Amino acid sequence: MLRRFWDDLADPVRGVEDLTPSTEIYTENGDLIVRLELAGADPQKDVKVTVENQGLVIRGERKREAETKDKVYYRRETEYGAFERRIPLPESIDDQSIQAQYKDGFLEITVKGAAKAMETDGEKARLITISTSTESNKVEASA
Repeated sequence: MLRRFWDDLADPVRGVEDLTPSTEIYTENGDLIVRLELAGADPQKDVKVTVENQGLVIRGERKREAETKDKVYYRRETEYGAFERRIPLPESIDDQSIQAQYKDGFLEITVKGAAKAMETDGEKARLITISTSTESNKVEASA
């Protein structure tokens, strides 16, 4: 489960490739938090959060405002377009435990209890031996 989680994060954009919103994914107090930077997107009209195939799917679009003849751009670094992010979830997650809130340009999705479920549903952390030319050290891998 954890391997699938991290593999999917390494390739976060699938299908739609115009925009890749900056994303933070972390655990806090046993919950999984997914935080996307979506300044300029209207969360009521332009963003949709669903649970599909044991994964959290965030789809949306950040639309460019209509251009006027009065504007002369010196630099344009803001990305616009459609996006899709898929975050795998543990099998035992209750869909009703997921909450989403948009504030100050960030969409924050909280999956209650996901950190614990990731530990119990998926692969356990395992000990990996790291060898060097002089000695072997044991390091606990945190997956």
